[in-house]
Amino acid sequence: MAKINIKKSLLASVVLLAVVLVVSLSGFFYAKHLKNIPSSEKGIRDIELTQEEIAGLARPSIVRVAQKVTGKVAIAQFDVGLEKMEIIPLNSSKKEFILPPDEIYGSGSIINKDGYILTNSHVVSQNSYKLAIASKVAESYLEIMEEDYLSGKLFKDKNQDEVEEIFKKLYKDMIDYLINKSEFDFKKEVVVLRPNSNQEKMADLIRDGFRANVVSVNDNFYKDNKDVALIKIDETDLPALKIGDSDAISVGNNISIMGFPASAEFNYKNLLEPTFTSGTINAIKDSDNKDFKIFQTDAKISSSSRKPAMLRTSVSLSSRIKSTISSMVRRPINLPFLSTTGAEIKS
Repeated sequence: MAKINIKKSLLASVVLLAVVLVVSLSGFFYAKHLKNIPSSEKGIRDIELTQEEIAGLARPSIVRVAQKVTGKVAIAQFDVGLEKMEIIPLNSSKKEFILPPDEIYGSGSIINKDGYILTNSHVVSQNSYKLAIASKVAESYLEIMEEDYLSGKLFKDKNQDEVEEIFKKLYKDMIDYLINKSEFDFKKEVVVLRPNSNQEKMADLIRDGFRANVVSVNDNFYKDNKDVALIKIDETDLPALKIGDSDAISVGNNISIMGFPASAEFNYKNLLEPTFTSGTINAIKDSDNKDFKIFQTDAKISSSSRKPAMLRTSVSLSSRIKSTISSMVRRPINLPFLSTTGAEIKS
């Protein structure tokens, strides 16, 4: 009997990329941002930007965001009714745990000179921690069920595909139950790391960073896949990306991506230096509920990256990048989608 890889079947069932991409199309760049343009030439001018120019123009607007959380959780107890494969709440006392300080990191794109920054909801929402805790509990429970299945104690009359579908549904149901019924007492702090900080350790960078207020966040990002948030820091005259038009993006467009993938950190000495990569828009697809579009790309993006920016050749932010690794638990990446046509960098 073949062994079911639960983590693969649960966390890799859907791999969709909806990213903050730096789309390198031919386009326009606002004249006021080119020092060598005479003052008489106001407005827009035809310019084709190289990848090096795109990276240089976008770099000042890409920041690293951190959420630091401390607190405790009381896990709701449950069992699974094997006959109907349903969650059965238990009246036993919740198990309490004190959580050690933890952080989530992501990327952000400055979109307004007065301190407004676009990022992912999963970077600044407390539900990210709830989701991580619930996922560990659910995976542990399913691993026990998998052992029973492999030993012939469960699902004797079902094939492997049917069992995997049962596990997927149970996993989703357990996540929902644990998040809704457990008790979470969190204290969180959202920080934008100071780009010119001389600190080298992440803890020191967080202490030295700009405290941010969450203006808008979707705490249901893991359900509806709408993983966008807006935060604000008390700073002015920041280099901002103009939000572009994602409707102008087509299959075949070249894109560039800039952000902070964890997989690119190899010595912890460059924690403020974003990574730049590029690729092609391979497909434009509907979301699960057909209420927004998803850009699929072959650009190299780590699943541990969070919220990059999408630019087109005059460097405007067309959208934010998101990687969906699971049909039940959405864990998007955080890189900015930079669009190099119709873009404006406000200095």
